[in-house]
Amino acid sequence: MPKNFWLQKRRTDVTFDPVTTSQGLREWLTPEAVLRVLFFGAARPDLAIGVTYVRFNPDEDTPDVRRACCGCCGRMIPHVDPHDCSAACMSMQLDTCSLVCGWYERAKRSWRGIIKLSDANAFSPDPSWLGFPIISLLSRTVNFELIFLLPQLVAPTPRSQELRVQKLCNALFGVYRKVWGRSELRMASLDKGLVFVDCIARENDAAAIVAAVKPHVHASTVALHDAKFQGESVTRAIRAAGLLRKTPRIVFSTKSQAA
Repeated sequence: MPKNFWLQKRRTDVTFDPVTTSQGLREWLTPEAVLRVLFFGAARPDLAIGVTYVRFNPDEDTPDVRRACCGCCGRMIPHVDPHDCSAACMSMQLDTCSLVCGWYERAKRSWRGIIKLSDANAFSPDPSWLGFPIISLLSRTVNFELIFLLPQLVAPTPRSQELRVQKLCNALFGVYRKVWGRSELRMASLDKGLVFVDCIARENDAAAIVAAVKPHVHASTVALHDAKFQGESVTRAIRAAGLLRKTPRIVFSTKSQAA
């Protein structure tokens, strides 16, 4: 297991760009990122909210400060996450609010806490505090995750690698202008080109999501996350799109060939 070091959290705002790579996406794809996550959804069809985590050295850097949560004394303290309900609130803004209402804290400074790697990996707390309304809201949806490689590039450059991610983002923006749901995009390095698209949507809309990502799949090969929904609606959509469903292990094993 890696050492449990400190990370600096940052919010990035990614937008549709039909010509080049948006500034927000370039920030999200910074090679300094240890972790990164990006959320698209019907409640924010023109904006994807992303978070990156880069290394933070407490011996050399000074964390941002925040107002103490009690609010009564106005005391400013180092912004260290998680604190109070911060993990639950961030999860709600990125995930749940991508589906409904679209709310998020606009001040980027509010997203600049430092956090241990173990806490950043945990990301979402126990969602039970959201209660019955959210469970009821999502009762007719399914949660499936597509795993694939981005298209192989001839003589890749950082800019061309960024652009292929922007094209995938543009496709996700397009689908959530038409259907209700959300997608969480995760990826490691640009060179590997391995991406995970975790989707929540109604079963009837699975085909629209699969069709949208199809042009961005290397060798027409896609896998489904073993621990998430793999029902007929999704597998049928994969077949109808002309994609080949393989196991995650096969997709992982071909990543060096598509870099």
